[in-house]
Amino acid sequence: MASSSRLDLAWLQKRPVGQGFLEMSQSTIAVTLAALVLVPVIASYIFAGRKGGQEIPLMNPPGPFELAFSKGVQFPQQGLELYNKARKLFPGQPVKFITNIGTLTILPPDRAQEVKGIRSLDFRKSFSYSAPLSAPGGAALSTFDHPNEILQTVVSKYLTKRLNTVTGPLATEATFTINKDFGNSPDWTEVKMHDVGLDVVARLSSRVFLGSEICRNEEWLELTKRITIVLNTVLQTARVYPSWLRPLVYRFGKHGRDMMAVTKRVNDIVNPIIEKRKIEKAECEARGEPAPVYNDAIEWILSEHDPNDRVFEVADFQIALSVAAVHTTSDLLSHTMLTLAANPQHIEPLRKEIIQVLGTGGWKKTSLTSLRLLDSAVKEAQRLKPVQNVSMQRLVTEDTTIEGGYTLRKGELVGVDTHPLRDPAKWPEPETFDPYRFYKARKQPGGEHKAQLVSVSPDHLTFGYGKHACPGRFFAANEVKLALCHLLLKYDWKLPEGGSAQPIMYGLDPMVNPGATVMFRRRKEELDLDSLLVDSEV
Repeated sequence: MASSSRLDLAWLQKRPVGQGFLEMSQSTIAVTLAALVLVPVIASYIFAGRKGGQEIPLMNPPGPFELAFSKGVQFPQQGLELYNKARKLFPGQPVKFITNIGTLTILPPDRAQEVKGIRSLDFRKSFSYSAPLSAPGGAALSTFDHPNEILQTVVSKYLTKRLNTVTGPLATEATFTINKDFGNSPDWTEVKMHDVGLDVVARLSSRVFLGSEICRNEEWLELTKRITIVLNTVLQTARVYPSWLRPLVYRFGKHGRDMMAVTKRVNDIVNPIIEKRKIEKAECEARGEPAPVYNDAIEWILSEHDPNDRVFEVADFQIALSVAAVHTTSDLLSHTMLTLAANPQHIEPLRKEIIQVLGTGGWKKTSLTSLRLLDSAVKEAQRLKPVQNVSMQRLVTEDTTIEGGYTLRKGELVGVDTHPLRDPAKWPEPETFDPYRFYKARKQPGGEHKAQLVSVSPDHLTFGYGKHACPGRFFAANEVKLALCHLLLKYDWKLPEGGSAQPIMYGLDPMVNPGATVMFRRRKEELDLDSLLVDSEV
């Protein structure tokens, strides 16, 4: 689960951002375009030309006869080039871009400490600012900004504190999932790593989020894989337009209708489970018997959710969990596997550690924590390709002056550059994959708790920083390491001839190439993972 306030990371195999708008009826297009022609002042409002404070340079201002939203449409293809240009022209300074998610100011890495302490830079509202509650998916996004912080409580109070109770069920589900997705063929087989990585994480996450009743429901699994893509399609299409135009995009766009259909199906699947549990509890109470105990996200949400709340439904929180967890975690798993397949010489030392640790302790939270070399390898893969290049994203809720006299404008977004991840001043040979990098760092004085996969710092913002660092990173780390134990012990790996582990760029974000493939074949594992002792199941 990522700390990002961006939900655009699953925009895989995308069509142009504005295409959803073009799929509206012709009459809607005509009305919208007419409105745009009548109010070109919107463009001048968005770019940084207002008085007051040290102005932040805007790298892609609209031309005299351009509308600002056109720059947002172009940004996914031009973002990296613009950003590299900005770093050369304005080193160590804030820079601003009109992006596909709104106007975004990127602060230099040394501003992380400052950003986390400014109240007017709102992490929670950065999720919901562009999607009103009534919009398709708006309720799910608004759960991140729920006044009672239910989603954050579910993750920190239940999921993280009960990792020891979910490790066993995850291990059991991993046995089923890995066998289903990879099989037992001794012959080399080629597969798209993004697709199988997404399926593995969707299945493992569903075991914890929805329990044993539904984690193998194929319709739910397809939904949980599609939710983020469909929601992001709606948001990507809508965000490039001024806020007053977005209701038209939500209402008449094809993608808005798709999101409404997905939300309905999620409710159709989740609500009967809730009703069934209510009946079971009532019947047990009537008989004077203890009610059944469920250790999954449905039950955790019910424990925190006000039954009289008519705004948010339990299904909204389930959608939010899928959005926050599934695609970001699968991105990390898939990229790690692609990187190891490209560097197979590092696989055998990882296997030896897995055999030693799990052979002694079985499937426990503490066992996964003890896999220090594996932990280091995943963190190193994450360093080379973070889930995003701009972390700690916030919505500016009022004009805010930061150190240096720069003014952040209300309604815009702000984030912090993650460039230190590849800074040669901080990392020897920063472009080289070294799975021992953080393993060695943990042995240095003070490094034990700074170099773990779940550790956060201004130099390693992959999970965010400060109060709003990703609360689900502990679960995500365990989930990825557990899956890797199965994949590395049970299979040999390599890239196909001419294959590449390199990510593709979308705007400023590096993403696992959805077309990248790996080769695998079944091997005889030295340790039978499927029969290891597990913690008590949920």
